[in-house]
Amino acid sequence: ASMSMSNSTSALSEADPDGPGFNMARIAELVQLWNRIDEAVAEMANEAKDNVKYLFSLRRFFDPLYNGTPQNIMDSLPALLNSIKIIHTIARYYNTNERMTTLFVSITDQMIVNCKEHISN
Repeated sequence: ASMSMSNSTSALSEADPDGPGFNMARIAELVQLWNRIDEAVAEMANEAKDNVKYLFSLRRFFDPLYNGTPQNIMDSLPALLNSIKIIHTIARYYNTNERMTTLFVSITDQMIVNCKEHISN
């Protein structure tokens, strides 16, 4: 094992004018890669925080959807839709068609579940 380690070290030093293990071009490349990954992670964290903020603002509408009567849901819909409209207008990340569609599907699904339960009982 030490022979192969010795061979790889000498191969590095022969190919690397900066000495064994210190290829400055490779280090610079890795630092650039690290910076790109760091920026991407920071952007994703900002997106997650922003999305949570806007979704959290809708929490007051969850009680009627999950525990209210169909009439409670109908009464809360104008305010819920207005809040979603505001989110669509000002949210930096959550205003995509895909995310809005998913949100509306979730709300509609819960409305259906609530109404089915109300009819069954």
